Amino acid sequence: MDDEARVISLLKTWSGCNLDRRFATIALALVVASTLAIGGWVVGWLEKTILLRSSSIASVYISDLVSPMIQDLATTGQLSEQRVKQLDALLVTGALRIQVVAIKIWSTDGTVVYSSDRSVIGRRYAQDEIFADALRGKVGAELNEPSEESLAEFQVHGPVFEVYAPVYDHRTGTVIAVAEFYEDASEIERAMAAMRMKTWAFTFFVLICNVLAYFSVVHGGTRTIQAQKEQLTGRINELSEAMSREKALRDRIAESVHKVFDENERFLRSLGSELHDGPAQLIGHALLKLDPEDRSIDCETVLQARAALSQAMQEVRAITAGLLLLDVTGQKIEDCLAAFVRSHEARTGTKVSVDMFGLAEDVPDRVKICVCRFIQEGLANAFRHGGGIDQRVKVEGLTGVIRVTVSDGGPGIRSVAPAGPGPHLGLISLRRRVESVNGTMTIRSSARYGTRLVAIIPLKMEMPDAA
Repeated sequence: MDDEARVISLLKTWSGCNLDRRFATIALALVVASTLAIGGWVVGWLEKTILLRSSSIASVYISDLVSPMIQDLATTGQLSEQRVKQLDALLVTGALRIQVVAIKIWSTDGTVVYSSDRSVIGRRYAQDEIFADALRGKVGAELNEPSEESLAEFQVHGPVFEVYAPVYDHRTGTVIAVAEFYEDASEIERAMAAMRMKTWAFTFFVLICNVLAYFSVVHGGTRTIQAQKEQLTGRINELSEAMSREKALRDRIAESVHKVFDENERFLRSLGSELHDGPAQLIGHALLKLDPEDRSIDCETVLQARAALSQAMQEVRAITAGLLLLDVTGQKIEDCLAAFVRSHEARTGTKVSVDMFGLAEDVPDRVKICVCRFIQEGLANAFRHGGGIDQRVKVEGLTGVIRVTVSDGGPGIRSVAPAGPGPHLGLISLRRRVESVNGTMTIRSSARYGTRLVAIIPLKMEMPDAA
C-alpha cells in the first residue's frame, strides 16, 4: 500500500508539472542515458585501440627478435640450451628489458616450451579463445585478466599487459608456436586513466550544453503556448458571453412566437363565437320572420329570401365550424384528434381511417393545436380535391417529435408547391403554421397514388442554430 501511495503521489506531482518541466525531465533522462552510452562506447573503443597499438608493437618485437630464436620448434619440437639462454638475455640486456617483465613460448598444443619462470616449463594448460586466435595468426591482448598459468606473473609484477602473438616458420609460413609477453601495465593504465578522464569530461560538457539548449527551447515554447492559451481562454469567455446573450434573445423570440400563437388562437375562437352568436342568430331570426304563411308578403319573394338566407346560414356555419377548435387544455391529444376526426366525418359524410401510437401524455397545448389544425386542413383538402376517397390519418410519437400523416386516394392536386394565393392558400397557411413551431411539412401528390401530407412537429419549441 505504501508503494502504491508513493506511485500515486508521483503521478499527481508529474501531472501538476508544466510542459517545460516535463520535457526537461524526460530530455535530461534521455540525454544522460544516451550520453553515458556514447561515452562508454567511446572509452571502450579507445581502450581497445590502445591495447591493439601496444600489441602491434609487441608483435613487431616478436617477429624481429624472438621468432629467429625459436625456429627449432618447427623441426625438433623443443628449444636448445643455447636458444633458451638467448631468450633469457632478451629480458636482461635486450630491447625488451624496458617494459617486458616475463616471456612464455607455447607450442601449438598448449604446452609451455619456454618461460622466464622455469617451474612452468613442460606444463600444459587449457587455453582460452585469445590463444586459439593466436594459433590462427591473429595478435591478441588482454589487460589485468589473470588465469591459472599467469597467476604467478600477476602476483610478482602487479598489473601486467598480456600479448599473444603467433610465431611463423620462416620456410613454410605456418604457425609453429605462440609467444606470450607480459608487459608492465603501469604506463598503459596511466594513459587509459587520462584518456577516460578527458573523454568523460568532454562527454559531460556536451551533455550539459544539450540539456541547457533543450531547456531554453522548451521554456520559450512553453511561454508562447501559455500566452496563446490565455488569449484562447479570453476568446472562449467572450464567445460564451455572446452565446449567452444570443440564447436570451432566442428565448425572448420563442416566447414572443408562443404569445402570438396563443393570441391568434384566442382571436380565431373569438371570431368564431362572434359569427355564431351574431350573424348566425340574426339570419335565423330573419328566417323565422319570413314565414311563407304570412299573406301580407308576396310568396315568391318570401321563398327567394328564405333560400338566400338558408344559403347564407350554411356558409356562416361552415365558416364557424372551421374557425372554432375544440378546447384542448387539459385533454389528451388522442381524445382531441379523435373528436376532431368524428366532427369531420359527421360534417362531410365520409369515413376516415385513424392510427395513433407512441404519443406522450404531456403534449404541450400549442403542439396539440398545431396537430389539430394540420389534420383539419389535410382532411379538408382530401375531401375537396380527393373526393374523400380512402382518407387516412396517422399520428406517431417519436423521440422528441410527433409525425402526422394525412393521405387520400383521390386524383391528386395539380401543384404541390404553390407560389402565391390561389386554391392552395390553405396549404400555404398550414405550412407556415407548422414552421412557426419549428416543424417541417412535405407534400406529395400524384394522379395514381393521391395526395400525402406529412408534418414533423417538435414537442419542445427550440429556435434553430444560427448559421
